[in-house]
Amino acid sequence: MSTIAPRLSPVHHLLEARGAQWGRLGGTAVALRFGEDEVERAALPILGLCDISALRKLGVKGPHAEGWLRERGIALPVAIYDTLPLPGGGMVVRLGTSEFLLGDSIAGERIASLSGQLAAAPPGVFRVEREDATFLLTGTRALEVLAQVCSINFRTAPMHRLVLTRAAGINCGILPESLGEVPVFRFWVDGGYAVSFWETLVEIAEELDGKVIGAACCFPDVMASAGSSAAP
Repeated sequence: MSTIAPRLSPVHHLLEARGAQWGRLGGTAVALRFGEDEVERAALPILGLCDISALRKLGVKGPHAEGWLRERGIALPVAIYDTLPLPGGGMVVRLGTSEFLLGDSIAGERIASLSGQLAAAPPGVFRVEREDATFLLTGTRALEVLAQVCSINFRTAPMHRLVLTRAAGINCGILPESLGEVPVFRFWVDGGYAVSFWETLVEIAEELDGKVIGAACCFPDVMASAGSSAAP
């Protein structure tokens, strides 16, 4: 059984104020959509902003963390800040010589299982609770938003390699990736700064004719089974 308690996204109230249609993901409310599916699908490849903070995250560190994870069939990146996919979906990021961040995919359940196993982990393997908000910035105009909030040129940033930086005056992690052919940047932001960070991204994106979009737009096949309701 997972030891991670269900929680709301740090920007839940902002999404609710936009009339989000809600579903459930691992027991946590996730905004599926905000309007017509066609409108959100049209925004996705150009400029969209999506909250996926409901995805489970888990930190594992310690001198025996690498061996413990490998024993569970998890291939680990060699270089610090590189990422690899988890079996069944999700990813693992090497944050240091003996520290790792693991995150579920929309369809994943791996983090809940690993979290439960950590309760019996041997000495030298430690849990790091992760309360990060997770946002996706999608589309060909995403680089224009990044240019306004961050000094790093992401046009040349390698895919699937985490960048730790400051954006909009806040420390965060940014991971260049993709949804099919659509360029995507994943943000991990401390939950205490998530509201300010989100509001800045929304303001800039909307000035560029971007839209806040729901998780069902980014992951339609999986989120079709998440259900929906007027309230979480």
